[in-house]
Amino acid sequence: MKELFIEKVIDESVNFLDNNQRIKLKEILAEICLNYQIEIIKQSKIQEIQINNTDILNKFISSKEIEGCSTRTLNYYKDNISKMLDTINLPIDEITTEVLRNYLANYKNNSKAGMVTIDNIRRTLSSFFAWLENEDYIVKSPVRRIHKVKAIKK
Repeated sequence: MKELFIEKVIDESVNFLDNNQRIKLKEILAEICLNYQIEIIKQSKIQEIQINNTDILNKFISSKEIEGCSTRTLNYYKDNISKMLDTINLPIDEITTEVLRNYLANYKNNSKAGMVTIDNIRRTLSSFFAWLENEDYIVKSPVRRIHKVKAIKK
């Protein structure tokens, strides 16, 4: 299984790394993988993660609705958080600061969104993860270490 994992990583890197870099990457991965057990996640496991994440997201949206948020705000929250959860595809309690930073960076690059939009998404995620922390779904919000995105003022 480890060999298959290494080969998949090497195959995916063919457009980014030259041959010498791929050889070195293969050596590094082989050494690192000695300390880990690698297994393929079954489709049912992925579906289980998505169902659990969706259930928690719906509880968050319900709590915001009770707090008096407008339908427009609720839809904005749901759309942005759903998009993040679907893209990351990890259980909520395994999402880290680095994963969220990568998500925001990729979102910015792929959608050509402006800095204000990225900061709005960051604030939405901050609200969601703060709620998760308050409701004891997670120990500490991974968004805490992601600071306000500076936008150019006109």
